[in-house]
Amino acid sequence: MEVNILVHVIGNPWRRYPDSYAWQEVKYSLDEDIECRERSLRAEEGVRARTTIPILYKCIKPEHVILIVQDTILASQPRGESYSCVIETVESQIRRFLEDVSGDLYSEIRDKTRIIVAPGVGSL
Repeated sequence: MEVNILVHVIGNPWRRYPDSYAWQEVKYSLDEDIECRERSLRAEEGVRARTTIPILYKCIKPEHVILIVQDTILASQPRGESYSCVIETVESQIRRFLEDVSGDLYSEIRDKTRIIVAPGVGSL
């Protein structure tokens, strides 16, 4: 049995949380040689969005969606002082972003989405 999974790394979409997005809405399209499970999604049609998640979801039609995001996008005060509170806050922020950018898509993927909050370590 084939299971399709969309694994997507997501960065910080905000210029100023929660009111201003740094990511602008653009038209995403797929190369003509990419075969989508959704036959009605034509390459020249494309999808307008702030992220590639909608077009990838429409093409792949995954049973599961895994979003990986770093804890460094934390943009609001966590409810507590533990690291689990940081994770909960980041997850909430990403869910809000998904709902803002496409409420219809979010209602479709909400129950099949897992958000993994990874630690942002290293030096830049």
